[in-house]
Order: sequence, then structure tokens, then C-alpha cells
Amino acid sequence: MKNKPETPEVKANLVEPVKPAEVKTKAAKPEKKRGHYAQKECPYCHKHFGNVKNHILLVHKVEAEADGRLKELTKEDLIKTGPKQPAPLTPEDKIYYCIECRAKLRKGENPCWHCGAQLIWEGIE
Repeated sequence: MKNKPETPEVKANLVEPVKPAEVKTKAAKPEKKRGHYAQKECPYCHKHFGNVKNHILLVHKVEAEADGRLKELTKEDLIKTGPKQPAPLTPEDKIYYCIECRAKLRKGENPCWHCGAQLIWEGIE
């Protein structure tokens, strides 16, 4: 048998890819974005930070040592047993949230530290 020379038309037919049958797949869900740390207020300078303990160690170390906030844990502190009684909540300990951005606030804080919204605190005990 003799091989026939291939014409360009025949080559084009041979090279054309075969289309696979469409398969239904679930739509890929978008990846969740990582959230930000909850912003907490520094008890010394009243600025908000994601890692307040680190901020206190770097900026307010002398003040924190005087207050006893930087007390190191001992073996006895870790071994203590028994349930710890939570302290009763005072009005200053209650957590309030901004209406606009849901940032954590103290009572009477105006404007919101996060979005700057003016808040009305009348009628809140």
C-alpha cells in the first residue's frame, strides 16, 4: 500500500480536538477572607489595637508593672483548682455596639471610634 500525501484539509480534520461532553459541576464557592483581629482598647492611652498585650509590653511596660498587670504566672497559679467566680457586671463593663459598623463601644463614647458616627445615648441605663 502506498501512503497518500496528506492535503492541508485532511490535516485540519485530524488535528481538531474532540469536545468533551459538558459535565454539570457545582459552582466553586469564593474563598473566605481572613477577618481582622477584634480591636481592643488600651487601658492607658485609650487607643484601639488588635494585640493590646503586645502594645502594653512595648509602650506602657513601667505603668503595667506598677499596676500588676504584667504579673508572671507561677506553677501554683496554673495548678489551682476550683471554679472561678466571675465578677458581677458593672455598667462600665457592659458591651455596647455601634449602630452603623457594629464596633464595640463603652457607654457614652461619642463619636464611634471606628466609623465616626454620632451616637445618641439618651434612655440607656
